Amino acid sequence: MSRLSTFILIAITTALSGQQTPEIDKGEQRGFEWMYRQRAYPLRRIPAGVGFRAIQQLDGMKQQRTTASLRGPRGAVTNTWTPLGPLPLLANFATADGPAGRTNDFGGSVWAWAVDPRSNNAVYLGTAGGGVWKTTDGGNTWTAQTDNLPWLSIGSFAIDPNNPDTVFAGTGYPFSLYGDGILKTTNAGATWTYLAGPFASPDSSDLFYGGGAELRGIAVSPGNSQVVLAAAWRGSSSLQGIYRSADGGLTWKQTLPGGDGEYVFFYPNNGNIAYASLGWIFGTAKDGVYKSTDGGQTWTAANGTGNNTLPVGNIGQIIMRPAPSQPTMLYAAIWDLSENFTGFYKTTDGGANWTLMPPLLDLPADPPQTIVVQPTNPNVILIGSHDYINRSNDGGQTWTRAIPPRFTDNRSFVFTPDGARLYIGDDAGAYSTDSPLTTFTMSNLNHTLPLVLYYPGLSIHPTNPNITFGGAQDLGISRYGGSQAWTWVYNCDGGATAIDFTTPTTVYATCDRVAAAYIIKSTSNGDSGTWNAAQSGIPSSDTPLFIPPLTMDPSNSQRLYFGATSVYQSTNGATSWQAISPPLTGDNSGFASISWIGVSPSSPDTVYAVTAGGIAYVSTNATAGTTSTWKNITAGLPTRAITTVAVHPTTPSTAYVTLSGFSGFTDSKGHIFKTTTSGAQWTDISGNLPNTPLNDIVIDPDIPGTLYVATDIGVFISTTDGATWSPMGNGMPTVIVNSIRLHRPTRILRAATFGRGMFDIAVPTATTPVPAISTSGVVNAASYKNQPLAAGTIASVFGSNFSASTVGATQLPLSTSLGGVTVLVNGEFAPLYFVSPSQINFQMPWTFNSTPEPLVVSVTGVPSPSQTISAGQFYSPGIFSTDSSGTGQGAIQIANTTFFAAPAGSISGAQSRPAVRGSDYLTIYCNGLGDVKNRPANGAIAPDGTSTTVQSVTVTIGGVTVPASFSGLSPGFVALYQVNVQVPANAPAGSAVPLTIAVGGATSNTVTVALQ
Repeated sequence: MSRLSTFILIAITTALSGQQTPEIDKGEQRGFEWMYRQRAYPLRRIPAGVGFRAIQQLDGMKQQRTTASLRGPRGAVTNTWTPLGPLPLLANFATADGPAGRTNDFGGSVWAWAVDPRSNNAVYLGTAGGGVWKTTDGGNTWTAQTDNLPWLSIGSFAIDPNNPDTVFAGTGYPFSLYGDGILKTTNAGATWTYLAGPFASPDSSDLFYGGGAELRGIAVSPGNSQVVLAAAWRGSSSLQGIYRSADGGLTWKQTLPGGDGEYVFFYPNNGNIAYASLGWIFGTAKDGVYKSTDGGQTWTAANGTGNNTLPVGNIGQIIMRPAPSQPTMLYAAIWDLSENFTGFYKTTDGGANWTLMPPLLDLPADPPQTIVVQPTNPNVILIGSHDYINRSNDGGQTWTRAIPPRFTDNRSFVFTPDGARLYIGDDAGAYSTDSPLTTFTMSNLNHTLPLVLYYPGLSIHPTNPNITFGGAQDLGISRYGGSQAWTWVYNCDGGATAIDFTTPTTVYATCDRVAAAYIIKSTSNGDSGTWNAAQSGIPSSDTPLFIPPLTMDPSNSQRLYFGATSVYQSTNGATSWQAISPPLTGDNSGFASISWIGVSPSSPDTVYAVTAGGIAYVSTNATAGTTSTWKNITAGLPTRAITTVAVHPTTPSTAYVTLSGFSGFTDSKGHIFKTTTSGAQWTDISGNLPNTPLNDIVIDPDIPGTLYVATDIGVFISTTDGATWSPMGNGMPTVIVNSIRLHRPTRILRAATFGRGMFDIAVPTATTPVPAISTSGVVNAASYKNQPLAAGTIASVFGSNFSASTVGATQLPLSTSLGGVTVLVNGEFAPLYFVSPSQINFQMPWTFNSTPEPLVVSVTGVPSPSQTISAGQFYSPGIFSTDSSGTGQGAIQIANTTFFAAPAGSISGAQSRPAVRGSDYLTIYCNGLGDVKNRPANGAIAPDGTSTTVQSVTVTIGGVTVPASFSGLSPGFVALYQVNVQVPANAPAGSAVPLTIAVGGATSNTVTVALQ
């Protein structure tokens, strides 16, 4: 039984109670305004082309980067970032639209779609912060397309109707940061090129939307792939509108100015006729619908005549969509300048006359956000709103509500060309339905889409790196538990989090400033339903930022700091708070409030506070509470938003601040400054960093002079205290990184991104022993054979310097780190059963395929040399034995009994007897039978009897081969298979009858079974 106890973990189940129901208001708008203002201050705009130029700088640094040039921590530069997910984010509470279940597995915000006309399964997806993704299997698996490009905010697509391998992606989406042009592929997404056009040029009068344009619509002319139209939305007075290219997007001409470009399309079979819609939030533009009869070169209004007109002159936004099968039929949903929904309109004659349709359902609380018309029926309309999807089968005369079990805020719809399938994007992910006109049964497409938008302030458990909390836009507070499937534990627009380092079951978090509870606390591991408001003493009149700062004193976990316009302190674990500073900003606008608070690890009296208005303060007697004093230390810093402040681990007078915005406009200074005099003087240590906003900093406490900074284009490292910088590691997309934290015991640096979830990288010290994998040291854990391995297999790796002691898993789902040890299979963390100095047992990830892949063992951040794992055709059967040989008595029970099919009394501590031929059934515990239906997540327990093998299994007992009556994952266990079979009557009797199993042409090791 020792081998079974080593490899088989009994299931642990937990119940959640008191869960919240997801909802959303204007938090997304406030969130992106907060992000934008940091970067635009004090210009009030993001300069043209800064994203592209920063990427050029990054590319040059990558080309020059070598490990030797930095003389830094071993492996820190060349290591690979490992994605942690969420993949997906599990919401174990019911939404307003339906019950809990797999359709509540979320991925992140999805804003645009395009379907290849040649296949309903080939689809492009555009995200809020995670770039372009593509699937060729209808959304079961997705591949990132634009990880090396800077514009990860995608708001529109157009597939060339003349050549579907050519696709345009418009960057920017509502309240985006870097709408900066168009991406184009001519090889179905294999590679993409950047077309800046005029879309990166801001207007100097822009208020808060002065970066590149949001390209809300793109269209390619049928019959002429060189003619492309683009609808450019921006908050300026002159550069918005409709643009036309006659050379495939290389150059552009504005052909319809005077309003925000909302949508544009060509007639399907006539490249001369095009329609466009314009809105204008400031109310003085040429809003409405326009028609072109010369391919978009000139336009005339198509707003109706007489009494049959649109309410032009008062349109703030207009969502217009055509009926593809009858393009003279158009539908339009209109908002006025006060953002009030004013009506749903229809024309059947191409805009000569418009009719106000009967009211939609759920108004005024739930106005439409997106529209789609079925390609084969002009009268079938679907409208997505905040909470619901409404459907009309009669051209908008009557409506019914389709209620799929999913999230809220429907952002984007697209039908497949045959109208049979509908793809849906919302603030939590991607879905599809093959019954859009009847039951609206949904398929969840989020299980390979890590798109969560994390804000600053991630936290890591003090001793267990497999526990992390982070706050995200729309998707609240989420918890990492060691597998890529995370858990949503609290609903809000989430911000900073903190874990009590003396009592880690206590967790704190912040929500957006308008939430009823904007500081929350759980004393039960952050489980859903255990959070309570913890902001007593902070007046509602003091306005924090949308994402307010929360900091725990490194020397006293009961002392916390919160920032609004004043610094607030709690000395009793957030039971109560008091202001310990006067207003430090002089600005109660809600923007120039305190952005971060840094507490000295070596001197709790020393606390720094910085603001988004570029002001810095220090107190050297902060523990005095209300009698503490604060000194303005701003002199020498640029007037830009300060994002974070970090204090040296041992020297309280030494601190670092990071800044947002862009150098070269209102100042020529950098983005990171250091003081060694408590702020009396500051030194710019930006060195060769690209000109891009910095969002966070970590001072390495173990490697002198080593700094890590989070930027809008990834993470950078300096081992020279800022004199020189280098891009850190490989494998992270050029995404905004809002937060980084170093888990010192395991030397793991964790990064939270705005649109791609979280990532880990090892940052070892020079003295850490290097683990080594033995030659041919990766085997099937059941058979001990050095055989090709399959996805889901329980495997053993042998070597040296793995762990100082033996550590076994104590909870499910299995963690991907035990005792500071991790196993990477082709860059993916593998769930671990146990680790010892010379052996690790792990589950091969389900993504493992049929080609050889590298395996790396890392111990406290130090990686082993890589060893290639052989892979078979997804099958590597092995039968567990009750000893350590893999060849003796099999781990085989007589079904539905506690007896093992072994000679009576032969197994110490267990019951055993021979199985009866012709009547008894056997349950064979085995391994490596390949992929299964209803596959659980990596490291997760198997459900009850539904995870059956894809391939049929046969059993040979004493030379007699019979088919299995059941083969699949054993319910309640992790990656353990079981095969049930009836003992054939013609099998030989004996105390050691040989038994094997076979699947997919592969045969297991031989074990024995007792028969009578």
